[in-house]
Amino acid sequence: MRASNKEERFIASAIAQSRRLRQSASEYGIKALRGERYSYTLFLSGFEIFRALGLVMVLYSDLSIGLMFGIFGYLWFMMTPVQDLLSMQYSFANAKNALSRLNELLSLPIEEQHPSTSSLLESGSALSIQTRDLVFGYDEKEPVLKGLNIDISSGTTVAIIGASGSGKSTLSQLLVGFYSPSSGDILYNGVSVKDIGFSRVREAVFVVLQQPLMFNDTLRFNLSMGDEISDEAIWNALNLAQLEDFVRTLPHGLETQVGKLGIRLSGGQRQRLSIARMILSNPKVVIFDESTSALDVHTESALFEALEPFLREKTVIIIAHRLSTITRADYIYVLENGTVLEEGTRSSLEHLDGSFNRFVHKQH
Repeated sequence: MRASNKEERFIASAIAQSRRLRQSASEYGIKALRGERYSYTLFLSGFEIFRALGLVMVLYSDLSIGLMFGIFGYLWFMMTPVQDLLSMQYSFANAKNALSRLNELLSLPIEEQHPSTSSLLESGSALSIQTRDLVFGYDEKEPVLKGLNIDISSGTTVAIIGASGSGKSTLSQLLVGFYSPSSGDILYNGVSVKDIGFSRVREAVFVVLQQPLMFNDTLRFNLSMGDEISDEAIWNALNLAQLEDFVRTLPHGLETQVGKLGIRLSGGQRQRLSIARMILSNPKVVIFDESTSALDVHTESALFEALEPFLREKTVIIIAHRLSTITRADYIYVLENGTVLEEGTRSSLEHLDGSFNRFVHKQH
């Protein structure tokens, strides 16, 4: 806001909205109290009218005074329950909107659960990944992935490149079950995820996002995610993620609060913290989804050099726009409009006058 010179405008708007909110809340409170008092007054008026009718009936009918007082006593006895019913009515009216929102939340479809019938992930080796005619779209009329077929061997490093909107990040989210494909299948070591279950898949696959989310808690909690992890393991992960020197300079070290969504950390520090979190989880498959975009080339190079021994026995997928990020890839897929446009090793793709060559030339 300061950079756009809109600070005063937005602050004035926020103050005006807060005043309108306070005024609306006050008016609502007054109306609610007025309605409650009106209902109670109406009830008392009815009681007084009934009592007046009772007196008239004593004068002009055979109704006895004792019976009349008995009826009045019964009415007084009923007043407290009636008042409670009125209070319940107003409480229900106040809670009705909240209940509708809760019911809307509870009615949302639950993630499809697949029974885990395969012990595939219990092995300690890296996993191969295949997609078979994968189709998916956020809008059913406009699919992002259109029959995508890829084959990633276990223990290899594969780069996936392409223009924005080609489906790279969508593919990474489908691989861990953030979304369900419209059709097609995903296989790990030749076994369908329907036979493994995405909850088991997420134990073995870690996605390092471009904009990782952080809890408003300490560095330790954001790394361990509540698990019991030794300080030695945490410092080792920070060292590999090129973040140890920074954390050791902090007055509170691992107990430093990162703020809401990690606001007290820079973009590059949040990305490296997410990489350290990945190291601690020790997955079989690692997906880097533009996860070093906030780092300079030298820091990125030092980071991947430090990670090389750790990633050597894992299947690695690198989604990137920078040539320096994919230099370590064994195989490259070039996506366009949700399908594979080109694929092969870097040397084989460089001999083609295609999208990969144009991608390389733009980096120079």
